[in-house]
Amino acid sequence: MNNIYKVIWSKVANALVVVSELARSKGVSGRNSVAASSNTVKVRTKLTALSVALSFCFGASSVFAADATYDNVTVSTSLTVTGTATVNGKNIATEESVNNAVAGKLDKSDFNSFKSGEFTTLGTKVADKLDKSDFNSFKSGEFTTLGTKVDGKLDTSTFSTFKNGIEPRVTNLENNKLNKTDFTTFQSTVNGQITNLTNTKLNTATFNQFNTNLTGLVNQVLGTTFTVAQMQGALPAYNYTGIKYFRANSTGTDASATGTDAVAIGPVAKATEVDTVAIGHEASASKAAAIAVGKKSYSNADNGIAVGNDSTVTAGATSAVALGFHARAGSNKNGDVTYDGATTYLVGDGDSAIAIGNKAISRGQNNIAIGKQALTTNKDKANTFSSDSIAIGTNAETIAASSAIALGKGARVGVRGSNAGADSAIAIGEGAQATGLDATAIGHSAQAGKSGLAAGSNANAAGVNSVALGNAAQTTTEGAVAIGDRAYAAPWRTISIGQDAGKGQATDTVDDKNEQINIGVRSGENVDGQLNIGIGQAAGSNVKGKGNIALGQNAGQYIGGTNSSVGNNISIGTNANQYTTPTDIIESVAIGFNSQAGTRAMSLGVKTKATADGSVAIGNSAQANGAGSMAIGKDSVVNGADNVALGRSSIANTKAGTGYLTATASSTVVSVGKSDLLRRVVNVADGADDQDAATVAQLKKVSDDVYNKVNTQINNLHIAATTGINYDVTPRTATENSVTLSKNGKKTIIGSVADGVLDDDAVNVSQLNREIDKKTTHYFSVNQGGTTTLGNFNNNGAVGAKSLAIGMDVRTAGERGVALGNSTSA
Repeated sequence: MNNIYKVIWSKVANALVVVSELARSKGVSGRNSVAASSNTVKVRTKLTALSVALSFCFGASSVFAADATYDNVTVSTSLTVTGTATVNGKNIATEESVNNAVAGKLDKSDFNSFKSGEFTTLGTKVADKLDKSDFNSFKSGEFTTLGTKVDGKLDTSTFSTFKNGIEPRVTNLENNKLNKTDFTTFQSTVNGQITNLTNTKLNTATFNQFNTNLTGLVNQVLGTTFTVAQMQGALPAYNYTGIKYFRANSTGTDASATGTDAVAIGPVAKATEVDTVAIGHEASASKAAAIAVGKKSYSNADNGIAVGNDSTVTAGATSAVALGFHARAGSNKNGDVTYDGATTYLVGDGDSAIAIGNKAISRGQNNIAIGKQALTTNKDKANTFSSDSIAIGTNAETIAASSAIALGKGARVGVRGSNAGADSAIAIGEGAQATGLDATAIGHSAQAGKSGLAAGSNANAAGVNSVALGNAAQTTTEGAVAIGDRAYAAPWRTISIGQDAGKGQATDTVDDKNEQINIGVRSGENVDGQLNIGIGQAAGSNVKGKGNIALGQNAGQYIGGTNSSVGNNISIGTNANQYTTPTDIIESVAIGFNSQAGTRAMSLGVKTKATADGSVAIGNSAQANGAGSMAIGKDSVVNGADNVALGRSSIANTKAGTGYLTATASSTVVSVGKSDLLRRVVNVADGADDQDAATVAQLKKVSDDVYNKVNTQINNLHIAATTGINYDVTPRTATENSVTLSKNGKKTIIGSVADGVLDDDAVNVSQLNREIDKKTTHYFSVNQGGTTTLGNFNNNGAVGAKSLAIGMDVRTAGERGVALGNSTSA
């Protein structure tokens, strides 16, 4: 229950009246209106001597609020009017209070007519007639003087006398009812006064005289010792219900709006500068056009906006926004946290900064922090404001970075405790971290260092200028590239593309393990060396050395030199040079599916093997098993060092022997076939040196030369014919020479004759029989029945052109004739 009162000007009563201090005025200078329940109360807030006097004359509870509207009014206290009011012949102007004195009711229609007509007209005309300048002068002068006088104390004995005189009159008033005639008379009087007021404008002299008379009246009625507290005690309590749909409940200190056009709402709310707004318990807007909304919200910079309990726009954070519980734009001069290892921090920042979210903090210029505990910080250790950075997401952070972006839960640009700097870096995704200048990390827990790019869940581009793309892809050194699920590029400038590519590769600090290329699933795993290339699934894995090249699935595995400075192996094809344990091989070339080549060896073809040092195998399944050996041709095989096998299925095995006639020893061979696959070597040039091969032409020449020389010798021997070998001095023909083998007139048998090869070679009987057998017609027989030779015995019965004669004693004389049978003709 509120028992605080004040005096206002009543347009209804055309007088100053006492009302609750919570009421608002629409009168001479009031601006606020308050709607409460079914009553409309419009008041002004200045205390005048006349209002105090009239409140005691007509009763404390009979005070009218300006323009008050009531339905079914029951006058239970007093009715205040100007001049003298007589009810049933009794003057009620001097009565102090009336409680439940009126037994009857004023006719509602008459009162409503009076209320809606003359009172409304009176209010309008009063508003038009009173000059503002005169009223302001009156308000600033006489009201102040009146307030001072009212604050004086009323003598207790005087007040008791006054009270004793009023109480009997109240009793008399209770027994009398206001009748319609009296009210009509009162209404006529008021109407006349309205007419006079309409035609006459209040001037300054008249108003000053009124004020003088009013002051005298107060002094006469109250004396000089009547206090406000005593007046409040004499008046009944007034229950003010406030503005509909708007309530305030607090015992705290009132709000303060000291700035021009400022607004402060809430206990201890302060709006101290021009156009400021402070709403909420202890809200404070202390700079021009600042806005603070929420308990203990503080907007301490021009055009700053702080909304939310404990939200703050710090001094210097011009045009900044802090929205949310404990949100802050700018650094806290009373104590803040550094994140880059600095022992001191900068203040005065926050220009155009935005912090939105529970405990979001945006330090620096033009920075944006959105989300629970989102954070942008300054470069405190470098004594420089950060600017234009964005952190969006729960716990998203940009640490000591400008033009940076952190987007996602826990996303971070920069490193806590370090001032390395991460300007223009980007971290997008939950837990993503961009820790260096121009770094970009995209994906859950992705990480990128200076100028690095990491994209994918847990991708990590730690090396400067490196790239890691794919789930858990990782680079650790400068310029490295890792692309694919768990791809790994650790050595300097290494490229790994494919799932698990480059995994487990060795690195060092002296730069002799670098620049590997690994393309394919599990390619280049566990490599120790430099400049190695593995392309294909698992290609080039477990390699040691330098310059090894593996192209194809599983190519070039477990090979290389004993240190990282040698290698230079080439393995091309699925499983080419694939080993299962470390094998010391250098400078080999293996090309083809399942091909293998040893140190300085070369194998070319499917399943070729040149495993010995310096060997060569060319052709599918060719094998060169000896050092320096060569196998050329499908399925060719060389066993033993320095041997050569040429041609399909050729075999060259080491075979010791001495040269015919020369007795020169040798164990290495060149083979163009095998025991059951002999080949001629053709298109051979005539040999020149002693170790050159001789051609058949050369052998023929040798044969002729031997013949001529022997023949000459024989001719010069003059041996008798009885020797059995006679070289015919006179050949049997003019074009050929001849030898006669005869002794004592008997013929000569020549034994051990080899099978002839050339057309003019001699043949032996066995060779002749084989040839005859090959030419014999089988399953065909003729029996002439005797010894007499019949016609067509010599196959001469087909006389006609293109004719056919088959049978004994047959003949075909005509062209294309056919005679078949015995003794037939055609």
